[in-house]
Amino acid sequence: MKGKAFIGIFIWGMVFWLLLTMSLNTWEVAAGVIIVLLVSLSASAMLAETKWVDILVNPVGWVAFLLYLVSLWWEIVKASVDVWLRSMGLKKPAVNAGVVSISVPNESVESMVMLANSITLTPGTITAKVDKENKKLYIHWIAVGDESRWYEDIASSLNRAVRRVLP
Repeated sequence: MKGKAFIGIFIWGMVFWLLLTMSLNTWEVAAGVIIVLLVSLSASAMLAETKWVDILVNPVGWVAFLLYLVSLWWEIVKASVDVWLRSMGLKKPAVNAGVVSISVPNESVESMVMLANSITLTPGTITAKVDKENKKLYIHWIAVGDESRWYEDIASSLNRAVRRVLP
């Protein structure tokens, strides 16, 4: 499994390096190979223990991750508009902040953490705690409303995208 993680990190590290440098100069590519090799060697042991290994080396996982990024971007845009409307006084109530607890059906800790981080990236929400034993997220939210809609309003669409990547 460690070899699989090494290969995945090396491939994606080189892709990132080439996109970052935007150059095929021999010395820059050689520097990239050396740096990415060192990063791959040091990170592969840690990554080998997670579910991310299968995504790094599987083209279907790449597509699922790209779809997740599109979904995350869309949720960030929607939340940004919502926060902007509230801050300009164009949406009522302007602020009804509080901490809410939502149950999530995710099987793995990795997918719960990915969902928690995705929620935190959307304006108006911050994940305060991940309770992996009870499969709950505690989220500080700008617009606490009807309790029966908390999961739908905060996490449902992001969670569908996350679970395509990490079940």
